[in-house]
Amino acid sequence: MTEPTEKEKMLRGELYHAFTPELVAARARCKHACNRFNNAGEVSRRRLVELWRDIVQDPTPLPPPLDDPAADEAQFKRDPWIEAPIHIDYGFNVRVGEGVFINFNCVIADTCLVTIGARTLIGPNVSLYSATHPLDPAVRNGTEGPEMGKEIHIGEDCWIGGNVTILPGVTIGKGATIGAGSVVTKLSMEDLLLVPGLSLSARQCGSMADSLHLILRPRCRTRIEPTMRLIQAEIDGQYNNGSRPIIGGTVVTPGYYSLCIELEDECCKADHGDSSSQPRTVHEVCLSSNYIAQ
Repeated sequence: MTEPTEKEKMLRGELYHAFTPELVAARARCKHACNRFNNAGEVSRRRLVELWRDIVQDPTPLPPPLDDPAADEAQFKRDPWIEAPIHIDYGFNVRVGEGVFINFNCVIADTCLVTIGARTLIGPNVSLYSATHPLDPAVRNGTEGPEMGKEIHIGEDCWIGGNVTILPGVTIGKGATIGAGSVVTKLSMEDLLLVPGLSLSARQCGSMADSLHLILRPRCRTRIEPTMRLIQAEIDGQYNNGSRPIIGGTVVTPGYYSLCIELEDECCKADHGDSSSQPRTVHEVCLSSNYIAQ
């Protein structure tokens, strides 16, 4: 059996060595493609789409040019709108849906696949890191050691605020909103608003200094309990590596927390017999200290 190449191991999320001639050349190609896009200046929409497709190695041919500039530009209204500068490692591991907007200074470390669903909005200075390294420094070993990656998936109709960092292995469900400045370590749910700063949840137990910064906007009553169960599972999963997770830009300490629901529309409010727009506490989540490595 033929030994897999370092690129093949990289794409499978296995440990691989990044400084092989094939991968160095692939990063150099993408760097030059990004430079051409970032330095394009005042060019047509057609040219920007062409340069973007070169970055991500999209072989789809451009439509024939039209004499009328406005009509020609209209042919690309479904293509993603990317603001320069953008920085990507490989390009071939990035999939961006129709109608996506990516603001300036976006960084995508696409060691593994990074997908962004249709109509999603990405704020400025957002970083998507699918690359990671061994925690043992002896194994990590600088440029001589191996690294690895985990896929990142952002669903359709999401809003990722400015200065958000999304770490390897994260899946963000359809319609989610991630507040500016958040560090997303593990998230996989729909219709979630995640914000840093002061929590709107009603209380916390014990002497814990931090609180859980989660605000849900359910679209219907039947979504609340399944979403809560999923949150509990996701939070518990944060502790698998023995470290304290970061949710909404804040390190979460163990303890008991109340989650807060903001009812999104009049139908949902009526379903709960609540005509106010005030947040409601509907569920308690336990973050057990047993998961914390002392």
